[in-house]
Amino acid sequence: MSTSTHLSAPCPASTRKGSAPLRTNRATTPAPAPRRPDLERQSITFTIGLYLFICTALLGTHLLAAGHDDAQVPAPLVTTTAPTGATPSGISLPTGATAVAP
Repeated sequence: MSTSTHLSAPCPASTRKGSAPLRTNRATTPAPAPRRPDLERQSITFTIGLYLFICTALLGTHLLAAGHDDAQVPAPLVTTTAPTGATPSGISLPTGATAVAP
């Protein structure tokens, strides 16, 4: 038989030092304190939820805006017709020559 003392066994009263009470039956001990919140899991869940919310909002905005194609197109800033006798840019004419419009 072993001569070692199990750690959960109460110490004999003669060898105890201090004022701590002896261990009692576990059935009479108070219930453990409520669990603390798991902050890492909560932060991951929040981040994923926020990401999904933003994606859904952007997709909804895109789909709603796609149905409104009745916006006016602004007039072009550059004209494509040249007045009569105008010289095309980048071409130099010999001195005294006149450009002929097609």
